[in-house]
Amino acid sequence: NTIMSLWNVDDEATMYLMGIFYSNLAERGPGEALRRAMLNTRRRYPEPSKWAAFLTFGNPVVAPDSH
Repeated sequence: NTIMSLWNVDDEATMYLMGIFYSNLAERGPGEALRRAMLNTRRRYPEPSKWAAFLTFGNPVVAPDSH
């Protein structure tokens, strides 16, 4: 998976968003982790230019282990 930004974003807001993203990634998968991170960041930084630039490409969910 790849997480990317469509435009230059504020460093502080990005650090906040990515911290939430990574804390949710293992149990939620990249698509849901990014969605939750964006919603949470939106509450702290209401201006869309600070949180709406991010996209995830790849598989939006994590496949369960095949052991």
